[in-house]
Amino acid sequence: MDKIKLRQKTIQRTKFVINNPAYKQEFKFLIKAINSSEKKIIEKAIDYDMCAVEQKYNNKIYSTKEMNLTLHLLNLVKNSYHQIRQDAVIKFLNKINPESIAEIGFGTPSKYVFEYVLQDNKKLTLIDMDSSTINFAKIILNYKVPSWEKQINFKIDNMDNQKYPGNFDTYLFMDSIEHTKDPTLYLSQLVKKSPDKSNFILSIPICKIDSFSKKFHYYEWKTEKAAEEWLNKCGLQIDEKIIARPNKKVDFFINFIKGGMYNIIVRCSKRYETQYDKKYQDYLHKGKRFEINNAEHINLLKKELGNIENKKILDIGCGIGDDLNYCYLRGAEVIGIDSSKNMIQEGINKYPHLKKYMQIANFNNLPFQNNSFDIIISNCAIHYAKNPTTAFKEIYRVLKKNGTAGIIVAHPLMLLSYKKENNYHTQEIVNLPIFDGQLIVQEPSHTFSNYLSPFLLKNFNIIAFHEGRKIFINIKINEKQMKIPTFIYFKIQKK
Repeated sequence: MDKIKLRQKTIQRTKFVINNPAYKQEFKFLIKAINSSEKKIIEKAIDYDMCAVEQKYNNKIYSTKEMNLTLHLLNLVKNSYHQIRQDAVIKFLNKINPESIAEIGFGTPSKYVFEYVLQDNKKLTLIDMDSSTINFAKIILNYKVPSWEKQINFKIDNMDNQKYPGNFDTYLFMDSIEHTKDPTLYLSQLVKKSPDKSNFILSIPICKIDSFSKKFHYYEWKTEKAAEEWLNKCGLQIDEKIIARPNKKVDFFINFIKGGMYNIIVRCSKRYETQYDKKYQDYLHKGKRFEINNAEHINLLKKELGNIENKKILDIGCGIGDDLNYCYLRGAEVIGIDSSKNMIQEGINKYPHLKKYMQIANFNNLPFQNNSFDIIISNCAIHYAKNPTTAFKEIYRVLKKNGTAGIIVAHPLMLLSYKKENNYHTQEIVNLPIFDGQLIVQEPSHTFSNYLSPFLLKNFNIIAFHEGRKIFINIKINEKQMKIPTFIYFKIQKK
């Protein structure tokens, strides 16, 4: 497609949207409100489509209300990649259900603002470097939902300033982070400062930077793998990914991008390097000589499971997948999560048939929809939580009504025997010698009240409870400690 034909196609597409009966009154109002004209909007649409052709463009292309209106128009183009991106964001938001969102470099209010935030009474902060963007956003919001001020705030800020935007449940970047001069620094610092349970949604272009002006995109991701590695470097793990490919019939800019371009829209959570990422080889090799299958707590867990055929089971802290495989072989639909990427990889190596059922995730921020599972099991994982109630709130959320969870954690009295302060009621990071003292792991101490908290007692029925001694990790103990139980098992049912 040559430049002349591109202009003709863009004019035709833009006029079609502006004069579409579904949007005609809206565009008539918006064009008048920004003191512009249909002709100027068409010229801005041409500018947008020509940005890959004319290397003269830079980020100032977005600094006018006409361009903000053009971006709004492009979001309405049927079968465009803009619509795929918007639908992906709504899908992710419905899955994680955040109460507060910050969109950074928002350009124009998109579909999720109206179909998620304003419909579901959520809080949103829209952040951009240009006052014209914010002024236009207020115009369109006043037209569509006059009561928007109860839920939406605005903030002027430039990512180049590297300022922390504040605490939110979810941070959203829709093709914006590549426009700041140091995306890696900005995102890395944001991830470090953000709340532990924060989610991140990013739309990332996969293309070569020489397709655009160097003052337009400051960073390039030539492949999906490069983008995923970059996110990992910034401290994020990908929980879900959707591909958005431009449609040459309506997304005309794609015809001039050398090598092509598409977007990955990713939902991410914060990545934590666990002690088992660092020590997993020691854990696996030193633990090989200890008999896992005959350990009291594992036999108890299996006994309590009963008939699990066709049950949907989540294994929290699945490690290398032994318990997960047990459930899989008995006809359950299984998913296993672990915060250690190395343990997950070892599990996939050991049980290749479980590859698609194992994923990296944290029990404080489960990447699943409400009411997803019949049964949850967790074998020696939740005691690593600083506050177990946070994990139990997530367990409650993803369990179906009357669903059960079988939980094994280190016994509070056993950890007390290793505490330096010897104070049952204060939390302390304990150095625990496992595998007869061959390996030291750290975990926070807890009391019974930390586990059997008001939240748990209010929302679950306790249907089984057991204190036991024989645990597969063979904790090194002295004569006095031999009289103390090493673990507790409890089975709870969601009310």
